[in-house]
Amino acid sequence: MSRNTQTVKKKQVESQRASVAQGIGALVRNPIQTGLNWFDSYFLHQSKLFYRLVMLIVLMLGCGLVMVLSASNVVSIKATGDPFAEFRSQLIYACLGFLLMVFISKRSVATIQNFSMFFFAAAVLMQLAVRIPGIGVTVGGNTNWISIFGQTIQPSEFLKLGIILALATWISPYLDSLWDWRRSFVPLLGFGFAPAGLVLLSSGDLGTAAVMIVFVLALAFLIGVPWNFLWVFIGSGAFVFLLASIFSPNRMRR
Repeated sequence: MSRNTQTVKKKQVESQRASVAQGIGALVRNPIQTGLNWFDSYFLHQSKLFYRLVMLIVLMLGCGLVMVLSASNVVSIKATGDPFAEFRSQLIYACLGFLLMVFISKRSVATIQNFSMFFFAAAVLMQLAVRIPGIGVTVGGNTNWISIFGQTIQPSEFLKLGIILALATWISPYLDSLWDWRRSFVPLLGFGFAPAGLVLLSSGDLGTAAVMIVFVLALAFLIGVPWNFLWVFIGSGAFVFLLASIFSPNRMRR
């Protein structure tokens, strides 16, 4: 790397640090106005697709919170005496998730692609951790939870996002050559259906594995994967689902 290039990069880093410092200073001096300015810079003057996506996310969050409130108020009263205890917890997580969405959406595509495989690998390791005694937690007959420092986490939820990121990173450069099985079939198998099988084998959670398979198939259909590949996945998934149901008395009763 030449000295001029190093100088330019150094100036860029210093400029970014100065910008961050100015933003933090403005937030401390006038948090309300700074928050409004950030809101305007992010949510105003965007494309129609942006607003549709944001409204869809807000709608899904709202429906989910209403269902949580409806399903948990009686349980919350019995457990804490507060009918909104569970709802309040979910609302906090929803707000944190929304802020995280805003932060990630401001990153470049290259940054997200570089991060995607690390996130996928971390999610796979978390899913494997359900088999570790003392860490894996069984809920409803499925060992699909882990307990870390008193907090219970479901790794398969992170794995769902990891699947989407990994598939998008590997398939997006080859959307014009999805007929080549190396460009579509192999990534779908390795980053889509294999993780679903991992969830089924490690935790016994057939429902979560089935949800993963369904959204991977939907993604494959939407991006134009040939039907001969899709039928292989559909037939194999149905066969595995049938076998997993037949050889489980609990699933047969349900």
